[in-house]
Amino acid sequence: MTYFTQMQLDPVDRRTRRGVASPERIHAILTTAIGSTGERILWRLDRMKTGMLLYMVSTTRPSRNILDAELGCRSFKICDYDEYLANIQRGTIWRFRLEANTTHKVDDKNIPLYGSDAVKWLDKRSQANGFHMTRNRLMDVEAVIVNDTTKVFQRKGRTVTLASSVYDGFISVDDPEKFTKMLKNGVGRAKGYGFGLMTVIPAQTSEQ
Repeated sequence: MTYFTQMQLDPVDRRTRRGVASPERIHAILTTAIGSTGERILWRLDRMKTGMLLYMVSTTRPSRNILDAELGCRSFKICDYDEYLANIQRGTIWRFRLEANTTHKVDDKNIPLYGSDAVKWLDKRSQANGFHMTRNRLMDVEAVIVNDTTKVFQRKGRTVTLASSVYDGFISVDDPEKFTKMLKNGVGRAKGYGFGLMTVIPAQTSEQ
């Protein structure tokens, strides 16, 4: 079984501030919450004016007690993700949100991509992951970058720098099997640092 967990965090809580101090710290807490089984988890932290939402996808049910002790959860919701993903069918349109580590290699160096280049980055990976980005009447993709930034933190005494692009928009499913696999396994690099988890909710229309 695959579990989808949503935690509402309180940015005023001392446990929350300490827990989300770095992507490495968050990953360590989430790994502990599933019993340090060695499985690779997906997670994403959304920071908003009203607080923070932390999402996680795992095949092991996380311990609420550990998450609350380490992160100070205001609320905790968990569901059978496989059951939710069973509703995905070819031709359906979904609203999505994604934070991705958007880079491409030039001479063995990872070059960050932002803005329209980041949109092209996702569009290029869509077919292999069973979806395409919907387009409006002007043939522009119906997805926007709501935040471009560079994340910098320390890991084992060295500085880690990662390009980050947060997407919000609409996609249409072409291959449900590939698409659901991507939703459970993520897209792009640096998944252990909170990148690659795409969340989706049904749109009100579907392609004919």
